[in-house]
Amino acid sequence: MKNKILFISLVLSAKLGFSCSGFVLKITDGDTFWIEESNKKLKIRLFGIDSPEKLQPFGSKSTEILKTVLPKGSKIYCEKIAQDIYGRTIAKVWNQDSLYINKYLLQQGAAWWFRKYSTNEYEYKENEQIAMERKIGLWSLVKPIAPWEYRKRLRKKND
Repeated sequence: MKNKILFISLVLSAKLGFSCSGFVLKITDGDTFWIEESNKKLKIRLFGIDSPEKLQPFGSKSTEILKTVLPKGSKIYCEKIAQDIYGRTIAKVWNQDSLYINKYLLQQGAAWWFRKYSTNEYEYKENEQIAMERKIGLWSLVKPIAPWEYRKRLRKKND
C-alpha cells in the first residue's frame, strides 16, 4: 500500500510540475525543515521569506506555526528554486492540503518578505503588507526587527 501511495504521489508531482516531494522529518525553525525524499534527507529553506531567529521575539511562535501546517510525517510538494551556500534546497512549498506554505507564513505574520532574494514576488509583498496593516503575528510587536538585521547586529556584536 505504501508503495502504491508513493507511486501516485510521484505521478502527481510530475504532472503538477513539482520538482520534489517528501515527508516532513523535522522543523528546524520558522523557515527551514527536513524532509525524506527517495530515502534521502533533504534540508528545505523556504524561498522568499525570512522568519524571526529562534531567540528573536516571535521566533518560537513562527516555528510553532510552521509545525502546525507541516506536522512530522506529513507530505509536502515543492518547486526547487536553487541551492544555497549551506547546501539547503531553496523552494516554494505546498502541504498535503495544497496550502502554499511560503505565502501562508506571510499571511500569519510569521515571516518577512525576503526582498533581497525574491524581488518579483509581488504576491509575497501584498500578503506581508496585509499582515502588517492588520498587526497580525510579529507585526503586533512594537518595533519588530527583521531577521537579516538581527543577524547583522549579532555579527557586529561578536566582532
